[in-house]
Amino acid sequence: MIGERSLIRLHVPMRIFANAARYRIAAGPRHRDPFLHQGNPAPIKELVMKVVNWITAAAALACAQPVQAGINDPEIIIYRFPGVLDDGGATNVGEATVFHCTNFSGVDENIRFVTRNSAGSLQSNEVLQIAHLATRTASTHVNVPYATNLDLHTGLVSQGTTAIAATSINVICTAATIDAANPKATGVALRGIRFSPVPGSQE
Repeated sequence: MIGERSLIRLHVPMRIFANAARYRIAAGPRHRDPFLHQGNPAPIKELVMKVVNWITAAAALACAQPVQAGINDPEIIIYRFPGVLDDGGATNVGEATVFHCTNFSGVDENIRFVTRNSAGSLQSNEVLQIAHLATRTASTHVNVPYATNLDLHTGLVSQGTTAIAATSINVICTAATIDAANPKATGVALRGIRFSPVPGSQE
């Protein structure tokens, strides 16, 4: 870390370096002055190199930004929801399972939904792009109570399971099996198993 005295020296006029032989700063035994070389003023070249190193370090600290995930990053599994149900009904009728996901990673992300039936056979594999702080809904088929952003087209599935993967762990999801024809959203919430949880979070 750059010390306060070092930051001050970043603004020292260049004429001081021309008079480096007369430039001295008293320093205690525990705070050796980097401008002194074995008790004598350091050579001008050494002083210039020190200042260049300080400026480089300060620029690196100022420009450093946290790494954020995005749609081009690898997908990782974040949930598995057992008990997925769809009666194979048409749009807005029958029973369906819905998944609601919110992204808070800071950038756009991809979310993938992979649904299998009770025997483990693949029923559906669909992906949805979601913006920062947006909430999107995926459904096994289109229903009345929720706007469906992604129709999973699973067809008939009973005792199924849906794995949810995303390009960031900073995504949360819930799921429920509902009456697809009822505008009041009646149904049963499904308990998902969380993988790769966000540090410090609890679900």
